[in-house]
Amino acid sequence: MTLTKITIARVNREAFRKLFMEIKEYSLTEKYETKEEKMTFLNYTKLPPRFIVITACSMTTSDILYYTSGLIFGIQIGKQNNSMGYQLPYRTLEIMDLKDTRIYALICAYQVIVIPSVLFGYVAFDCMFVNLSVQVIAQFAILSYKVKTVLNNSENYRLGMRELVLRHYRLIRLTEKLEDNFNFVIMQQLLGTTIHLCISGFYLLMTTETKDSLTLILFILYGFCVISTLFIYCFIGECFIQESTNFGNAIYNYEWYNLPARDSKFFLICMIRTKKPQYLTSGKFAVLSLTIFTDEVGIANVQRSFLWSSRLLRCMGVWPLKNYFPIFLFFFTYLSIHCSLTLAQLFSAPKTMENVISNVAENILLTMTLTKITITRINREALRKLFLEIKEYALTEKYETAEEKLTFLNYTKLPPFFIAMIGCSMSLEEVLYYSSRLMEGIESDLPPCVVRRYFLIRLLIYLLFNY
Repeated sequence: MTLTKITIARVNREAFRKLFMEIKEYSLTEKYETKEEKMTFLNYTKLPPRFIVITACSMTTSDILYYTSGLIFGIQIGKQNNSMGYQLPYRTLEIMDLKDTRIYALICAYQVIVIPSVLFGYVAFDCMFVNLSVQVIAQFAILSYKVKTVLNNSENYRLGMRELVLRHYRLIRLTEKLEDNFNFVIMQQLLGTTIHLCISGFYLLMTTETKDSLTLILFILYGFCVISTLFIYCFIGECFIQESTNFGNAIYNYEWYNLPARDSKFFLICMIRTKKPQYLTSGKFAVLSLTIFTDEVGIANVQRSFLWSSRLLRCMGVWPLKNYFPIFLFFFTYLSIHCSLTLAQLFSAPKTMENVISNVAENILLTMTLTKITITRINREALRKLFLEIKEYALTEKYETAEEKLTFLNYTKLPPFFIAMIGCSMSLEEVLYYSSRLMEGIESDLPPCVVRRYFLIRLLIYLLFNY
C-alpha cells in the first residue's frame, strides 16, 4: 500500500500540486465575517493537525515496536540454535547466510528503512488527503452561513445569487478534482485496511505469541491506527455529503417565498442542484460514508465473535463444526469424577453450614459446565447447521438504510464485549478462589480473615460480571 501511494503521488504530481495550491489559496484568502463562519472554519481546521500528530506517533510507535520485537526474537533464535542462523525482523527471502553476525547486522540496518518509508509514504499521503478534503468541507459549511450574509448585503438578489453560485461551482469543481485523484487510493485504503485488520485479528488469536505482552500491545496499537484511519476516511466522505446538502437547506430556509416570482426562480434552480450532494467514491464503485464504516466494523464484530466462540468451545472439544472427541472425553471424564468426589464429600463430611455452602458453591458451577458440554456434544449436528445458517445470514444480508446499518452495528458490538468481559472475569474469579484454597491448605495457620477476604473477592467478581 505504501508503494502504491507514493507511486500515485509521483505520477499525479502536477495535478496534486495545482489542487494543493488552489485549495490553500482559497482557504487563506477567504474572508470570514460572521461568528458562525469563523467558528466553523476553526472547528474543521482543528482536525488535520490532530490527525497528523496522532497517526504519525501511533504508526511510528507500532512500527518501532514490531521491528524491535522481531529483532529481539531473531537474536534469541540465533543464540539458541546457531546452526539455523538469525531471523530477520521482517520476513524476506534470505539471500545471504545469516549465521554471520556482521551480515545479519547489515541486513537489519537495511530493514530499518521500512519504518521511515511507512511514516513518510503511507501516513504522509493519508495526511495530505485529510488536509485537502477538510479544507473543502470547511468551505462548504461556511457557504451555508454565507447565504443570508451575501443576499442581504448585495445590491439585488441576482448579484447575491451569482456570487453564491460561483462559490458553489468552485467547490463542486474542487470536490470533483479530489474524487478524480483519490478514488483509487480510497478503494485501496478501504480494501487493504479491512483485509489487514481481519488478518491481524486472526493472527493475534491463533498464534502463541499473544503470551508476550509486547506483542499484544503492538497489535492493539496497530489495530487502533487501522480503525482510526478507516474511520477518518469514511467520516470525510460523510461530511462531504452532509455539508453539500446543508447548502441547499440554507437556501430553502431563506425567505425566498416573499420575493417576486422572477427572483425566486434563481433560488429554485440552486435548490434543485443541491439535491445531488457531493461525495467521494471508492474506485467509482461505492460512495464513501459512515455507513461503509459501520458495515466493515459490524462484519468484523460478527467474524470476531464467531472466532472467539469457536476458540473457547474448541478448547473443551465441543466445537460443532469439527470433531474433537478426545478432548471432550478427557474433560467429560474429569468433570464427572470431580463432581462425584465433591458429592461424596458432601455426604461424608460433617454437616456444618460452612461445609455445605462451600461444597454446593463449588460443585454447582462444575455440574452446570458438565451439563452444558454434554448437551452441546449430543446436539452437535443440530448446532452445526444452526451455526452455519445464522453466520451465512448475518454476513450475506444487505443493509440498505442508515437505520438498518446502525442497528446491525449496535447489536454486533455486544457479543465480542460479552465474551471478553465474561472470559476475563470468570478466569480471574476461579484463579483467586483456587489460590485462596491452595494457600489455606498449605498454610493451615493462615488467619481466617485472609481466607475470607479471597472468598469475598471471588464472590464479588462473580456477582458483578454475571448479574
